[in-house]
Amino acid sequence: MLEQTKTELLRISIEDELGGFRHFADLPSTELETMAARIVRVVTDVLGQSEAPEAKAA
Repeated sequence: MLEQTKTELLRISIEDELGGFRHFADLPSTELETMAARIVRVVTDVLGQSEAPEAKAA
């Protein structure tokens, strides 16, 4: 449950940051949400791989 909360906070933070860029300022919020979700998915995959490489090898 705590991990879900961290992931959700990360998604919201990324979404807010994207909205602050002038290039993305006019995009609909749904587009920013989609972009943030994709970034979070990639980041969590990378972090999951780097934190426990021996677990992946087993």
